[in-house]
Amino acid sequence: MNPFKFNRITKQIWQKQLIVIPIPEQQFSIKNSVDIDICFDNNSIFPYYFNPAKSCFPELTASDGQVFKSNLANDKPINYIKINWLTRKYLKIVQFLKEINYNLVPAKDGICISIKNQIVWQNNQLNVEFYLYDYSFFPSRLNIKPYCLIQNLTLGKYRFRFDYLYPIKIFNLKPHSIATTYKNFYIINPLKNNYNAIEIDGIQLETILSPTSINIPDKANNIETPVDIGMKITNQTQTAFKFDFFDTLIFQIIRVDGQTIRKGFGSHQLQSPQERHYPLIKPGKSTTFFPNTKLFWFNDELCLKIAIQSGGFDYFQNLQPGEYWIRFVYRKKNNFFKIRNNQNKNDYIKPLQWLDKTIIATPYVKLNLLSVNNYVKTVK
Repeated sequence: MNPFKFNRITKQIWQKQLIVIPIPEQQFSIKNSVDIDICFDNNSIFPYYFNPAKSCFPELTASDGQVFKSNLANDKPINYIKINWLTRKYLKIVQFLKEINYNLVPAKDGICISIKNQIVWQNNQLNVEFYLYDYSFFPSRLNIKPYCLIQNLTLGKYRFRFDYLYPIKIFNLKPHSIATTYKNFYIINPLKNNYNAIEIDGIQLETILSPTSINIPDKANNIETPVDIGMKITNQTQTAFKFDFFDTLIFQIIRVDGQTIRKGFGSHQLQSPQERHYPLIKPGKSTTFFPNTKLFWFNDELCLKIAIQSGGFDYFQNLQPGEYWIRFVYRKKNNFFKIRNNQNKNDYIKPLQWLDKTIIATPYVKLNLLSVNNYVKTVK
């Protein structure tokens, strides 16, 4: 937590300790993205208004001290809209209802937001885009949804923080600017000898896919085809660490053109964590975790389902024969884990020695779905 106080109003900001993103291959249209969670706790007796798109501005500082501040940008300004009497009236209404553009956070309460962060190549420059949720009552019709943009970055280890602007006058208080503490933000290359893996301070994380080409199951026979997709962690340090595989792996699959796949969720009975979810990896050793993953047909759509360890599945729908990019994002929240002792019905807690509050994305791996004759006839 990062507490701050001004004008008798105390709040806390929670954010990740470490964010790691490998750069995408420049020749492809892939945008490497992760979601950054930030929580604001209002510990005061006063409510306050909050809108991420008008309040949070990311900042990166390189190891040499250079500061990269974000600019508010737009995907594609729509400049063909004429400013007529109706547009002017609309803008006046928006200005009049300005306070509706903010979400009220009650006293002794909090709010959590998710900010999408993308690494993308543009005009031979490596840029970082931060897409911010906008609470505006009237969404802008003049521009595409805004985002904060940091341009012309290089590989390396950065320090990352948010500048938070207290957005509007409340209780006769003037807008006030505060900054969170710095966190680590790494932009790295995949390993030269293994493009499916990255390394952070001696710890290697790799997406495993075997084989890389998979036959689509027969729709007529309603067969489910297992797919070996997993995460491998190798410990190249001199210290043994416990790792967390319980609801930490976020599976991502996109088309080769960068488009995302429609995602659904299937509920199931909740499951408790087990010792197997928290392997101890000794120096020089590795372990691989394979969630239960299958290809299957549902309502004439080819789907991929991957198990969630706490229960249920994530479903990726309407797949077609062809190539896809897949990977995992390792999202760890805690520095301990809790296990239920079945003998005395009590919980016991054990520490997780490796970094807590992390978001680490592995490089994308290419998956090829091979068509079969009856499927080709169906889609023609």
